[in-house]
Amino acid sequence: MNRPLELGRKDRWAVILAGGEGTRLRSYIHRITGRECPKQYYPVVGTTTLLEQTLARVWLRLAPERTLAVVNRAHQGFYSAISKIWPELELLIQPTNHGTAPGILYALMVIATRSPNASVAIFPSDHYVGDSDRFMQYVDSAFDATLRHPETPILLGVAPFEAELGYGWIEPGTLISNGAEPPVLRISGFWEKPPLHIARELFHRACLLNTFIIVGTVSSLIGTIASALPSTYAAMNVAQSALDHALEEVMIRAIYSRMAHADFSQSVLAERPDKFAVMSISDVEWSDLGVPERVIALQSREINGTDSRASLLANDVANEGERVTRASSAKSPDARIRPRREIDFEVSGGSQIIV
Repeated sequence: MNRPLELGRKDRWAVILAGGEGTRLRSYIHRITGRECPKQYYPVVGTTTLLEQTLARVWLRLAPERTLAVVNRAHQGFYSAISKIWPELELLIQPTNHGTAPGILYALMVIATRSPNASVAIFPSDHYVGDSDRFMQYVDSAFDATLRHPETPILLGVAPFEAELGYGWIEPGTLISNGAEPPVLRISGFWEKPPLHIARELFHRACLLNTFIIVGTVSSLIGTIASALPSTYAAMNVAQSALDHALEEVMIRAIYSRMAHADFSQSVLAERPDKFAVMSISDVEWSDLGVPERVIALQSREINGTDSRASLLANDVANEGERVTRASSAKSPDARIRPRREIDFEVSGGSQIIV
């Protein structure tokens, strides 16, 4: 490996997003445990919590001392327990959950204060990965590609086994880079949890599932957020002088009390698809464990050795409901495109699917 890449490895950070409520799985976990528990703090699959599994996976390639976990003060009882197990983990405590965008920006500004030229990988804390080592090799490759394209953050997208419901989708565009790392492609558009007939069309168009794992330079990510969410950026920028100082907690609490909720997928990715690229993962099993059916299928496979992917697809189709079943029966078997009469679904980035 050449010298610039060796130097770059020393300035790689990880941000773990652990402040969410896990709403889609909340009732399922409550039925099992008898209490409220965000899914990242629950051993959904395996014997350790999803957050612990995420940390173990991330630390295969990235240093614990350059890892920040963004948490929500309402979950103090949960993250305090994690801190006792992983005392090296640094927590950024949000006063409230205002969505993924403020949490990501908070972490990026902390890193920028300590290491302005750093690169960072942003990870959700509540996903399942079949082969952690292979998965983190892709993260390594994305870091390497970021050194060659520092202005373009890279999303990891998973090639789906079939049309999947409940996921965000990415449509890859033209090739940016095809060097030593896997190909890096521009992004033509994003879809957030489309219905089944649209998911089938996206699958046939070789679109990818959005893992929401983002690798990029700190400066490029801050700049993209600033252009998409100027008020959020302006509010957080006020706190920058207080970061890593005694007044940080007070300042962050005051800013969050006046800040609007902002979702990174909707407000940044969907609004600025041209600012991002995608790298495809085709040989690692991944799931966001967003609905009970996916969890049950994985648990069933662990116990019985059944194929979870087929079970997940069957559940997705069933859960789409009677409306889609009736609509699909009137179309071609794979629910492809109707004559161009009306726009059923519009994608961010300018593309449209006509159904």
